[in-house]
Amino acid sequence: MKSDEYRTEGLMSEAINVPQEVKGLYTRYPFPGPGLETEVVENFRRALAFLRVSPDELRNASALDAGCGTGIVAAYLASRCKDVKALDLTSASLEMAKERAERGGFLNIEFRLGSVFDLPFPEQKFDLVLSRGVLHHTEDAYRGFCRIASALRPGGRIIVSLYHRYGRLRHRLRRARVARIAGEDIERRVETAERLYFLGTPDSEKERIRSLISDQYAHPHETYHTGGQVMRWFRENGIEYASSYYPIHPTEYFQLEEALFPEEALQRSGKHRAARAVLRGMKAARIDKAMALLGGGGALGRTMMELSWFFFNIQYFYMTGIKKGD
Repeated sequence: MKSDEYRTEGLMSEAINVPQEVKGLYTRYPFPGPGLETEVVENFRRALAFLRVSPDELRNASALDAGCGTGIVAAYLASRCKDVKALDLTSASLEMAKERAERGGFLNIEFRLGSVFDLPFPEQKFDLVLSRGVLHHTEDAYRGFCRIASALRPGGRIIVSLYHRYGRLRHRLRRARVARIAGEDIERRVETAERLYFLGTPDSEKERIRSLISDQYAHPHETYHTGGQVMRWFRENGIEYASSYYPIHPTEYFQLEEALFPEEALQRSGKHRAARAVLRGMKAARIDKAMALLGGGGALGRTMMELSWFFFNIQYFYMTGIKKGD
C-alpha cells in the first residue's frame, strides 16, 4: 500500500523533510506538555476499557511504546506491565519522560531515542505494541505500522490510534485558516490559533493550552485514515482485528455498555444516564438484532458508522488486534 492511498495535509510547503520538521516542533513544544497528565491518562484508560484490554492482560506483559512523547502513557504502562521499552524522535520529549519515570519510581522503563522506522530494540518481540497518535505524523504511516507490527510476538496485541479521515474534517478547516493567516512559522501559527480559538484563556491555563495548540494547529504534517484501511493493514501483517474505540461497527455499541457508561460517569452526567437509558431501550426492542441482520457488523455498517463521525466530531480512533500464530 502506497502513501498516496490516504489523505495527507501539511501546513508547510510540499517538499519538506517530515522527520526534521516534526522533530523541530516537538523540540520547541514537547507533547503532551505540563498540565495534561490527568487528561491523557484518563483518555487512555477509557480507550483500554472500550478496547476490552484487561488489567490481567497487562500484568505480565512486555510493552513497546512507539512514540512515547513526554512519557505519560509509558509511565502508566510501567505501573501495570512487567517492563516497558519506549522510544521517541525528540530528545527534549525524552528528557521529560525520563524525569517523569524517576519521579514515579518506575525502574522498569527503558527510553531510547529513535524512529518507528528504525526501532532501537531490533531483536526483542513484545506482548503489547502501542503507537498512540504517532503514525499519522510520519512520512509513511503504513510503512511505520508494518515496522512496529513486526516487533509483536505471535499472540501479542497491537494498539494504534490515528486521525480519522471524516471526523477530523472540521478541524482541518480550522487548521487551514490558521495556516492562511500565519504562514509556515510555528510561533505565528500558535499565536494565531490562540487568538482565533482560545481568546480569554486564563493565565493559569495558557501553558497547558499552548501545548495542545502546537500539536493541533501548528503541526507540519498529518495524514488521515479510516477503520477499513487499518483493517487492511491488519490483514496484510497477520493481525486479527479485535475491537476499536470508537466502535466502527454499530452492533459493537450494544456490547460495550459498561465501558461507554462507567459508574463514575453516570454519577456526574445526566446526559450519560439518558444515553444509557436509550441504549437499554434499543436493546429491549431488539434493535441491535435488527442492525446485525441489516449488515451492521459488516462493511456497510462500518462505513455508515465512520461517516457519522463527521457529525459527532470524532477526530481520532483506536484499533487493536492480535497477531496470529502460536
